[in-house]
Amino acid sequence: MTEAELIIAYSKLSAETQIRVLARFARDVTVIARDTYVPGGDGVSDARRLRQMNELLHRVLGQLDKMLARDSQRFADDGIAAICVVERGPQLSTAFSRALRECADTPGSA
Repeated sequence: MTEAELIIAYSKLSAETQIRVLARFARDVTVIARDTYVPGGDGVSDARRLRQMNELLHRVLGQLDKMLARDSQRFADDGIAAICVVERGPQLSTAFSRALRECADTPGSA
């Protein structure tokens, strides 16, 4: 799916399914961010990328918090989806697409 298609597909989901998509995506971002670590040590090989992943997680988890609290002062559906995929690279787009597909396939997700 293209970035635009991912954004549209996410925006059409129920709030409950959007929450599941964002939670799964956040988990996968933590795995993707591991490629910034120095193998076998405590160091970081790509601090810029690690910081980008941290900022992305901050926004996604903030959105989840607001959605669970039913707080209307949150990103619009298309806005948070865009934050997750636009110009983020193939790994993150693939992770978002996979989360969308897996969660949207759950009964009662629409």
